[in-house]
Amino acid sequence: MKKREKKLIIFNLFLIISFCTIAMPNYVLAYDPGLDGYEYTNVSNVTNQTTSFTHIAENKVSIEQNVSYSATRTKSSETNVSASLELEALKAKLTFGVEVSWGSSFSVTETVSFNIPGSSKVKCEYGPCYVRNSGTLNYYRLGKLSSTKSIYAYYTYASWSRIQKI
Repeated sequence: MKKREKKLIIFNLFLIISFCTIAMPNYVLAYDPGLDGYEYTNVSNVTNQTTSFTHIAENKVSIEQNVSYSATRTKSSETNVSASLELEALKAKLTFGVEVSWGSSFSVTETVSFNIPGSSKVKCEYGPCYVRNSGTLNYYRLGKLSSTKSIYAYYTYASWSRIQKI
């Protein structure tokens, strides 16, 4: 490549870069378009379980026995978030998956099995696992914080069971 061609290429690149810099309005560069929308910040996340079924079982023989019971628990979810975009921002940060659609609650009856050790008396327990979550939902417009909303969510995500020797 000749010296003259190199100079011409460099000059053309200089013109292109100069034109792009001058032609672009400042407001285009003032924010990151990726920052438009909702962002959820978790403040408190409590995971726990409640007992909805309790039974005292006694195995009078020396070998382990399996017993099954029909037990009822609640599946539920609630939140103060209403808009679908707000809900998507919240769901993206949840620790566990929600069992039911938001705002619903109903009871389910399930068969729960326990292995009772030989020659023992035990307490059988069963119930739902839940999450109580609170945080802040921030809305960004043009890369700047536009509004803030405190939100909460309560939802069940699974069941648990255990036995305890008495």
